Amino acid sequence: DAHHAARLVARQALPMYRAGRIVTLRRWFDWFDDHDRMDGQPGVAVVGAWVSALTGQAATVERWVEVAERGSGQDQLPDGRTPIAGVLAALRAALCQHGVERMLADAEHAEQVIPPASSWRPVVLTLIGIGHLMTGNPERADGALADAVEVAGDDGALPAASVALVERALIAFSRGEHGPASPRRRP
Repeated sequence: DAHHAARLVARQALPMYRAGRIVTLRRWFDWFDDHDRMDGQPGVAVVGAWVSALTGQAATVERWVEVAERGSGQDQLPDGRTPIAGVLAALRAALCQHGVERMLADAEHAEQVIPPASSWRPVVLTLIGIGHLMTGNPERADGALADAVEVAGDDGALPAASVALVERALIAFSRGEHGPASPRRRP
């Protein structure tokens, strides 16, 4: 049952990624590809696009994004609280194919659409921080990245927390600060 399998894969993909199980995830997503079961599965498609992006498979990303965008009949991931449109906006931000301003706009749109209780929240806040950094606003970047670290710690999102902490460290070094980063909420 491809539909049931898609729900399970979409629900378990983020925890599997966070646990470092990329090879297993690739196998799961490849099954949908190999058996021509991608259509009609927008939840698994958007998550598959993320995994493909993280593993450097650009052609696969584009195919999965197309499937996710066509699957407008399902508007939420199987977690019941994360809109597929929000995850697509975050993915567009991460890919940054249309410039930095568009990247930041996509990330901010994802923040508005994805609820605070979603496991995707740390990723979105990290992307907002990186977007502000790339547009020359390190203060706003640092605030968003601090939020990402806090939310990621609450959610167990160690990959997002790691990226956000590294970016915060780079901001601190650029200011000549070499002490520990302080947790601070953004304005």
